[in-house]
This record gives sequence, structure tokens and C-alpha cells, in this order.
Amino acid sequence: MNDGLKSALARAFEAARSELPPEELPDFLAEIERIKALAWARLQAPVVAPADQLLDADAAAERLGISKSRLYRHQSKYPFVRHDGRRVLFSALGLDDYIRQKGPPSLSLLSTIKKRTG
Repeated sequence: MNDGLKSALARAFEAARSELPPEELPDFLAEIERIKALAWARLQAPVVAPADQLLDADAAAERLGISKSRLYRHQSKYPFVRHDGRRVLFSALGLDDYIRQKGPPSLSLLSTIKKRTG
């Protein structure tokens, strides 16, 4: 919880404890329970997965930093490839996961070249 919200809540509770007339305390407590119920509902709500987008070869190759022909040649090795009839598409979320886990192929190729050439 951010510090501004914490301090605002602390001030509100302190004001309620010391300044609210006793006849207003039940309404204040009811409001606290309402906020608490909303917070619990938010905690238990299902997490919505981000929507995936299917990319064409040009966009996928650009994200990976490789040529379109290399992408097509090695498509069977990539877990983010999707086939729609004869069309080959690429899952944007899958591609992002792949890059996070393995790094773009062009970078691994570059490191291999550097290792070999010194």
C-alpha cells in the first residue's frame, strides 16, 4: 500500500476515534465494512489474462531481430507459432515470453560469433 493512502487512512481512523460523535460511529463502522467487502471481492476476483494478438511474420521478425526468411525457416522450433490454414501467425504474448526466457535469436547468434572470433 502506498504511503499516502496509509497516512490518509490513519488520519481518518484517528479523527473518527477522537472527533466523531458517538451517534455517527455506527455509520462510520458500516462504511469501513463496505470498503472491506469491496477489497475482499477484488482479491477474490479472477485475474484477467492480457489479450493476445497474432502478429504477421514482418512484425514477429522485427521483434526478434531476425529476418523474415529465418523466422519461416525455423518456425517449427518456436513455441509461439500459430497456423491459420496456410497462414503462419505469431502469438505476441508467446513471443514476449520466449524473448524473456531465451533472448532474441539474433543476440544469441551474435554472442556465438563473438566467442568464435574472440
